[in-house]
Amino acid sequence: MFQKAKREKLKLRIAIAGPSGSGKTFTALKLAQAIAQRHGSGKVAVVDTEAGSSRRYADLFDFDVMDLDNHAPANYVRAIQAAAKAGYDVIVLDSLTHAWKGTGGVLQMVDKAKARGNQFGAWRDASPEHDKLVEGVLKGGIHIIATMRSKMGYEVEEVNGKKVPVKIGMSPEQRDGMEYEFDVFCDMNVEHVLTVSKTRCNQIDGYQAHKPGEEFAHILADWAEGGEEPEPRAAQPQGFQAATPPPPPMATLFDERPDDTAATDADKIALKAQVKEWLTATFIKVDHLGNWIASAATSALGGGKIETLGDVRKVSKFIKAYIDEQAETMKEKGSDAA
Repeated sequence: MFQKAKREKLKLRIAIAGPSGSGKTFTALKLAQAIAQRHGSGKVAVVDTEAGSSRRYADLFDFDVMDLDNHAPANYVRAIQAAAKAGYDVIVLDSLTHAWKGTGGVLQMVDKAKARGNQFGAWRDASPEHDKLVEGVLKGGIHIIATMRSKMGYEVEEVNGKKVPVKIGMSPEQRDGMEYEFDVFCDMNVEHVLTVSKTRCNQIDGYQAHKPGEEFAHILADWAEGGEEPEPRAAQPQGFQAATPPPPPMATLFDERPDDTAATDADKIALKAQVKEWLTATFIKVDHLGNWIASAATSALGGGKIETLGDVRKVSKFIKAYIDEQAETMKEKGSDAA
């Protein structure tokens, strides 16, 4: 049943991205201490993946630190859970970039899978680990401030008939879209100017400051405390069922049109739906299904793109053979374990 929406207290999820030397670690510690002291016990925990860089500020801020040498996403989740259980008010993850591209991070997981010959399905195991990290941040039960390294982002555009890279600004070194998982996402530049790029807190929409401090932290802390105590929620609201969108018509893949018929958008949508159905049935997970199918098409068509219905059918058979092979491998591993 529907209920009256209430403003509830929340645990902050803040991200600070910037290039080396922009002041991410210092700013994160400054905000963490101010937030912890505003409404809590003042206890701050730090996960340091930057070779002990946080300790350089131990004379300025009071915090406990954990050095993390293996940057597997699961280790970040364990650290968040340990900090919440130990009663810390805030945990600083410095830096969350390493969970993506550090030792034991997601990209290294993918590289290792490819080195074992698993070129096509390398993301199958790595992507769920990153999903668990996101869930750990969202449900951590503690205020979280994460730093991320950023670098210049590029897009390829066509100029005078040639494809050239074009700068589009700084982007965080993490999985695409990671910034949207946070309540507040900030960019910092080498002049130590912080700009709020994305926020759910109206008071700081468009906020910009040079070396931000307690004032900024107190706005966030008060916003987080501005509500009632949250009530426990069931995983699925009573009286509702998870909505399942209707699949596109599957007959477009298997009707009697000749192979040289131009492939329509409906054919491509039907292919994606069919592949999703196969993956769901075999419990095989992939990251970014559309990109995954495009990669499969490149392999199946020898570098070409889907243009005809024959191409659609060829890609469909290629993917089905791969999924069947992976499912059989998973089945054999399960038998061996038993």
